[in-house]
Amino acid sequence: MAKLKPRYEVRLECGYRQDGAASVHLWTFIGVLIGAVLGLCQVVHAASPEVDVLAELRVPIAEHGPSFQYVPADKFVQGQEIFYTVRIQNSTEKSMSGVQVIQVVPANTRYVQRSATGAGAQISCSYDGGKTFITETPSPINQNGVCTHLRWDLPYPLASKAVLLARFRVVFQ
Repeated sequence: MAKLKPRYEVRLECGYRQDGAASVHLWTFIGVLIGAVLGLCQVVHAASPEVDVLAELRVPIAEHGPSFQYVPADKFVQGQEIFYTVRIQNSTEKSMSGVQVIQVVPANTRYVQRSATGAGAQISCSYDGGKTFITETPSPINQNGVCTHLRWDLPYPLASKAVLLARFRVVFQ
């Protein structure tokens, strides 16, 4: 299984409030940033889920009629469909909110449109190398483009010790 590196984002949201609270938050942020640069304080990132990715092939089970099983994929043949399982696990003692997982579509493959799934997650594709994402819809968004990244946004907290399985399919080129 391939281990993904966590991707952290720092967002600064500014707005105007009549009581001046926005400027206080901005100056607090600047102070923490300067302190981190000078080594006076430490910027702590929120916990990220552990993410593992497994490539599998769907093979028929002859004795059970039209049944299939998934087996780990170690070799690929051109034109073959590969099933990826993305295992998202919260191994902490607290639930995680705002979980977002981004997966690069593997090299030498083509993403099968609308094949991504993930237990209530908002799924979106990037056609520009992960810079922007477009939510998948029932009809193709960009028939000429190539999806380079997939993103799962969980609209609910991921409970402590919980595991979410997300999937997508590609065709080996």
